Parts: sequence; C-alpha cells; structure tokens
Amino acid sequence: MIDSNTTTEYWKNRAHERLGIQMPKTYVVHLGNSKELMEVAGSYVARRVLKEHIRESLEVQNEDLLFAIINSVYREKGQDLFLQSFYKSLNVIREQKLEVPAMHAIIVGSDINAQTKFEGELRNFVAKQGILDRVHLVNKTLGVAPYLAAIDVLVQNSQPGRRTLRLKFGRPRGVEILSGPFVA
Repeated sequence: MIDSNTTTEYWKNRAHERLGIQMPKTYVVHLGNSKELMEVAGSYVARRVLKEHIRESLEVQNEDLLFAIINSVYREKGQDLFLQSFYKSLNVIREQKLEVPAMHAIIVGSDINAQTKFEGELRNFVAKQGILDRVHLVNKTLGVAPYLAAIDVLVQNSQPGRRTLRLKFGRPRGVEILSGPFVA
C-alpha cells in the first residue's frame, strides 16, 4: 500500500489535535500488505463500517484512543514492552491529572487455543495492574484491516529482539512513523 502526502498531512494534524504532539519529519511508506488493505483503504465507507464494528465489539467509544500491536504473541515481539509502556502512560495521565480521551490497548495475535507461557505472563500483568478494562487481547487473525481501521496508533516492533519499537499512526489509508527508540 503506497501512502500519500495528503494522508501524511492529515495524520500530522490529527496527532496534534488529538494527542497534543508535534509530529517529526514523516515519510511516505509502502506496507506491502494485501489487496484487501488496498480495497479498504480506498473506501471511506468500508473504513468507517470496520471502525464502528471493531470499536463496538471491544465496547470502546468513538472518541477513545486505541493503541495496538499486531503480531503473533508466541513470537514475543515486544508485547510486554508495549503493555508496560501503556500502563506507565496511564499512571502519568492519572498522576498529572491530564485530561485526555480514555485510552485502550489492543494486542492482536493472541491464541486462545494454545496459550503460551509468554501470553500467560501478559495476561497476568494486565490483571495484576488492574487494567483489564483498558487492555484487549484479540485472537490472531489474517484479516488485520478491521483493526487498522479502528485504531489510532499502531506500535510496530522494527527489529528482532525487541530492541527498537516505532510508533505508527495507523489506518488502512495512512501510516505515519515516529522514529527513534521506544523504551518501556
């Protein structure tokens, strides 16, 4: 999927308005995903329907911010760092009494039928920290387009071994990358 400069500008404005952050230099990227993503990307109606369906199924409001990591949990691709960072962010917001939309984390890539030790650790962390209402583990799927349509921020592990994570503002139509190390 080849992004456009128009979409890049859209995400710069959205990041500034919704998250209050100034975007660094951005690049147009090619995701190389599937024909399905290309078709969804070209249809505003399809994106809207997918967004509403996923958010409704997760019981998440339209104005809530959704952060997601999409990768098979059994591969241990930084989901633990993602959850730790998400939890720390919730604490900073609470401690500083910041007024931001409700935030949710989605991990797409769970395997209910063959839960690994790592996934058990993720679930235990979520329960121990009392954020069950904010974290959603979704069974792995080949159809990621609905989740890309529904989320605001896609966190992507950019290197093996969980060395560097890059935030990607994700939608099927546009992806922005904030580069640099992401440390929990």
